Amino acid sequence: DEGHTMARSFIGLQALTLTLTTGMLWHVACQAKEDSAAPLTVDEFLEVADLTRYSDAIRDGKIVWLSAPQSEHDSNSVAGVMMARYPASVAELVDAMYTDPRISNSLADEIDDSSPESLVESFSAVRLKPSEKKDIALLLEPRAGAGFNLSEGDIHRLSELAQVNRNSEDPLGDADQASLSLQDLLRRRYIDYRDEGPAGVAAYERAKGEVVSAGENLQQATATYRLMAKYFPGFYEALEAWPENIEGGKDYVHSLTWSREEQSGRPLFVLQHSMQDLREKYAMIVQRQYYVSHTLDNLQVAMLLLPEGEQTVLVILTQTSTDKVAGMGRIVAAPIGRHMIKRNVEPIFSVLRERFGD
Repeated sequence: DEGHTMARSFIGLQALTLTLTTGMLWHVACQAKEDSAAPLTVDEFLEVADLTRYSDAIRDGKIVWLSAPQSEHDSNSVAGVMMARYPASVAELVDAMYTDPRISNSLADEIDDSSPESLVESFSAVRLKPSEKKDIALLLEPRAGAGFNLSEGDIHRLSELAQVNRNSEDPLGDADQASLSLQDLLRRRYIDYRDEGPAGVAAYERAKGEVVSAGENLQQATATYRLMAKYFPGFYEALEAWPENIEGGKDYVHSLTWSREEQSGRPLFVLQHSMQDLREKYAMIVQRQYYVSHTLDNLQVAMLLLPEGEQTVLVILTQTSTDKVAGMGRIVAAPIGRHMIKRNVEPIFSVLRERFGD
């Protein structure tokens, strides 16, 4: 049953919610930067990543998929890598990834924390429908391991908010109160991540007193980016240090968003951080889903675009935690998890293939 749970956990989850800072266009992102060459070629990338055996397939226009089980030992995650070459420039591919509705999630809302009032307003659209009874109940009577990713502090805060509403002279209906409680939960988790990065991601309480540290999983996933650390050291150091504004870190574009998705008939709320280095001749993008309301613990995606003549090779590495399963269940869950990663990322490559041809 644990293996089937992992399988369901990927179905319907949009692996990438691609968002740029509001109003940010490709030429604006690039105009203040040097026209830098990529720090390595496609051939060099394939060699240092020990992927040269896929060179011919990529040049033949095939979409290459491979699992990356070695990362599981380092970061308690299942991972998958996809690669393909397209007859388009880096700029054209990035534009398509950010604007094609089949790839980009138009429902992702930018978080504005320029003032306390704007931060509250940013989450005001977080709502639960009266028919979403399971999630309403979990927010009004929260408990560990009940199907919602909650920390000990979350459980205490949600219980307190529900009690205050019950004791008021004019209490809100269940759906309205649960919506306000969820807004509060997401806002607080956003603030913790904004101020402390992955270290501020409060651990999830599970049944029998167990905890899952999604923040540690994200840090460990980042630590596996050895190629990034070698060839894109400034980007890697800024990602690892975020939110500390280290020297050079201001050169990268960040966006912090929340989104609502649907997962097996339930609403799924996600907080995401995207960090982007968009250049004329290459692009590096990392996306972290540092809070997912249920099903997954967290998700991290790294995207690299490298030019090859007048074409571009796209590589996507996706990692997600499997801390919810252990022992024999993990043996089943890991390959299922990798299969579902492929199932969610492959449409991105297919859409790009349809758009730009073979």
